Amino acid sequence: MIGARRRTLLSAGAAAVTLWSMAPSASAIVDLPGQRRRLRLHVLSDTHISDVYPMTMRDMRVALWDLIRSAPQPDALVITGDLTEYGRAQDYRLFEVALATSPHPDRVLLCIGNHEYHAVEDPAVMRDRFLEHIGRSTVYYYKEVRGYPLVFLGSEGIVPGEESPHTSTALITDAQLAWLEDTLSRVARVDRPTLVFLHQPPEDTDRTAALRQLLAGVPNLFLFFGHWHRDLRAATTVPDRRLLGNEEGYWRIHTSATTYVNEVVRQSSDRFGLVFRPDWSQGVVVDVYDTAVVIRGRDCVTGKWLSEFQAVIPIGE
Repeated sequence: MIGARRRTLLSAGAAAVTLWSMAPSASAIVDLPGQRRRLRLHVLSDTHISDVYPMTMRDMRVALWDLIRSAPQPDALVITGDLTEYGRAQDYRLFEVALATSPHPDRVLLCIGNHEYHAVEDPAVMRDRFLEHIGRSTVYYYKEVRGYPLVFLGSEGIVPGEESPHTSTALITDAQLAWLEDTLSRVARVDRPTLVFLHQPPEDTDRTAALRQLLAGVPNLFLFFGHWHRDLRAATTVPDRRLLGNEEGYWRIHTSATTYVNEVVRQSSDRFGLVFRPDWSQGVVVDVYDTAVVIRGRDCVTGKWLSEFQAVIPIGE
């Protein structure tokens, strides 16, 4: 995952949302005038906890402390996968230590990521270890928080041809797709958002077209994903609408990572690259009001709001 060296990768390049400027050093969130906040989520991703990389526990703690100070009284903490580096039993124990020694809401909701399958073990064994950790029978599940539907999806194994420990693509079964379609048909409404969480975006699953079709058919649907470790500021500076946009018929919001972030840098007039930043840590705060969902990106190391990743997204018909 992290390794001892820096890496440089190439990449491609916000949406029709209400964006506004806020001083990057702003220390507090301002509520929408005249509206009551109904739900607040802290959303993180890619903690990659492992005894091989002990700094990941520090990174996770830094992010949790920063979010609780900057956006207090969250109703839930969501971590969208890659909780661990290898999915081993000792990694989950260290993840729980990092969580227990940091401030966070009582409600913690977790997705499975591709790194939960990176130990050299049978994929079913690794999947069952994650399920035992979260106390559920499937990697996909539903949770209602303060009257709002939260839908959790996840890879059920390793896609044929992607042998562990190098798996990256999410394996989504017919059963999970059927469950998702049924769940969305029952809980989605035009007067409230439906929040969906998946480690990989649809294009990094084996069911890209089917997932996109299902998500696009739902009003006020918001998909939160990690996996890319992408600098949230690129949503505006590139701009990269894959990080914050609704061009696929639903809102997609990247949640970056607590341990290492790939900064997006311009290499030429039409080409961008990724620069590995091992000491960066970013997260997202989600506030739901009666008429809008407010998304704010956070630099958890410097303790600053990311003015390039802030949006007010109206909900309703």
